[in-house]
Amino acid sequence: MLVLPGAVLILGAAGIVTRGRGWPLGLAGAALPLLWVAWLHRRGPGWVTYETDTGGGGSELLDPVPWLLTGLGLLILAGGLLFFTRWLETRRMSQKD
Repeated sequence: MLVLPGAVLILGAAGIVTRGRGWPLGLAGAALPLLWVAWLHRRGPGWVTYETDTGGGGSELLDPVPWLLTGLGLLILAGGLLFFTRWLETRRMSQKD
């Protein structure tokens, strides 16, 4: 599965570009493709058929729950990291006074 190496590559690039200050945003960005896959497979798991005026077909859909939970977990982690870093900054500023 290519999701894990892709996520590591995206997070590494985000850390290099933002010099360590944008990890929460990198995590949130890595969650978006996972949530997109969960949305595309929302009728799964299993075989789904469709029919149109010009024909029909079918496709195998994945289970969307692991994709959804992983994406939401990354978003929650990103929000927690963002909140924690802002809290540390305000605490340091208040201690300087």
